[in-house]
Amino acid sequence: MSFWKGYQGRRAYEDLLEGNPDGETLKGKLLEIIEPHGFKWRVFIVAGSGFLADAYAIFSPNVISPALAYIYWNQDTLGTKGMIINVVTLLGSCIGMVFFGFLADYFGRKRLYGVELVIGIIATLGLTQVSAGYNQASMNAFAWIVWWRLVLGIAIGAEYPLSALIAAEWSATSTRGTMLAAVFMMQPFGQFLAYIVGLAALQGITKSRIPDPTAIVSQFDAVWRCIIGVGGFPALLAIVLRWTIPETPRYLIDITQKADIRANETRIPPDQELDRRATQIDMKFDKPGFWDDWHTDYKKGQGFRRMLAGTAICWFLMDVCFYGLGLDTPRTLAKIWGASSSDVTPDDNIYDALHGDVTRALLTIPLSSIPGSVVFLLLVNYIPRVTVLRWTFVALAILFVITGSSLTAVYETNNHTVTIVFYAFALFILNAGPNTILFMLPSELFPTKYRGTCYGIAAASGKAGAIIIQLIVHFQNITRPDSGKMQLAIMLMCFTPLMLIGAFVAWVWIPEVQHPRDPKHVDKQQKGKLKYRERMVMPSRSLEEITANPTEDHTFGLRYHLSELFGGGSKAEGSAV
Repeated sequence: MSFWKGYQGRRAYEDLLEGNPDGETLKGKLLEIIEPHGFKWRVFIVAGSGFLADAYAIFSPNVISPALAYIYWNQDTLGTKGMIINVVTLLGSCIGMVFFGFLADYFGRKRLYGVELVIGIIATLGLTQVSAGYNQASMNAFAWIVWWRLVLGIAIGAEYPLSALIAAEWSATSTRGTMLAAVFMMQPFGQFLAYIVGLAALQGITKSRIPDPTAIVSQFDAVWRCIIGVGGFPALLAIVLRWTIPETPRYLIDITQKADIRANETRIPPDQELDRRATQIDMKFDKPGFWDDWHTDYKKGQGFRRMLAGTAICWFLMDVCFYGLGLDTPRTLAKIWGASSSDVTPDDNIYDALHGDVTRALLTIPLSSIPGSVVFLLLVNYIPRVTVLRWTFVALAILFVITGSSLTAVYETNNHTVTIVFYAFALFILNAGPNTILFMLPSELFPTKYRGTCYGIAAASGKAGAIIIQLIVHFQNITRPDSGKMQLAIMLMCFTPLMLIGAFVAWVWIPEVQHPRDPKHVDKQQKGKLKYRERMVMPSRSLEEITANPTEDHTFGLRYHLSELFGGGSKAEGSAV
């Protein structure tokens, strides 16, 4: 039996043309191919494996940066080169998100899916070949590391829109939320894998806990190459599956004008009759004008530009906090735990320093982020996602004040448990709320014809926030060992107004993507037959419904929210901008 059941079969296409249906009828028939099949595990494996590899790649510098500094630039006590590597990776991600998001709209999802993995594998291999080893001057190791991290960043960025679009457009409406949440859950698992591999490499390659400082350097040169190289394996496993995935029917409906279904991802033997019928299907759709449609929809009063601004601003604010907490992990966690960081010279015990970094990270980050993602996955169909986004922003605002205050209170003592708990709880809320929800929303809110472009813009806005916070952390010396407690505490408390702004923007400019619980179209007799769990479901709106009327009955825009809040407006007005 073909895995892509209902989409690859010859009869599935031939049956679509019976009775010579018009364009709208044909669209309905194509959607019937997707909707009955529920959660598609192959789609999850294909999208999730690539996202796992990219999460591993973006967080692995947390593990290897102290080793790189120890080997190649141990006099860089300010951590400038580590910051440059992080910023260049994030800059590459911005480029990949926008560029590949646009290309996914212009050329199709299928044509690009897998290209980003090839780029990522090449960059990973390039990184592992940087320099001939310790004390070898055959090349400038830092320059090549920066170059390959830029290329890897482009691949990481490309993965965001492509994975989200494939997952959303291949999913049945009833399982779209579950699919997107499950794919994004691979990010904390990738982060967890990076730390596990780092710990294993440390213990496996390094034989002695107190080695000779001159002899240990070559061992740590092998450690960082091993950690980076492992990141290529998930990508290799996913790449073949990605090249066999068909184009999404939704993209075929709304975009494709030269859809040769006989040859287009169906693996059906050549057949003139089928080719003729495929051409008939293609002729049912109007030729799209990408930039004309973009300009028209951007200007008209259906909330398009404000939804784009809303998702971009919220993602920007969220990533400022998320990457402020997580990307410079060794130094940040050393401050939170009240321990010394791994900014060591060759005379220090680098094994103990790196082992302490990885252990603290394992006890704090993945063990809080993964439960957050799991909780959201279990609740995704029972909670109003946009409402949860707003309130988790508010919860984070409160948590950051408490965490910063507790850090100030206990910094000079040995009692750091309270700060660690609040720090971990903030990471839990981030993954149970904004981090996951903002990955999902741009793939649901925007029309298929420029869903990738809008997604890329929103996601790149987030990485722009990540770049800004990395620069602030570095140039304000927030996590330097000799900088004291106040800088980090102030930074955490400064996240509070950012989270409140995020909650406000989500309230005003992001409409709900689900129907209300107990929808009006379900009659009383039908309600009585539903089990309690089924009655609690908040069904997702279909992508087609959202495209036709993105704001539906929801209040949208500052004016109408204020009008409703003070009793003078109606939800029906919310479709205006």
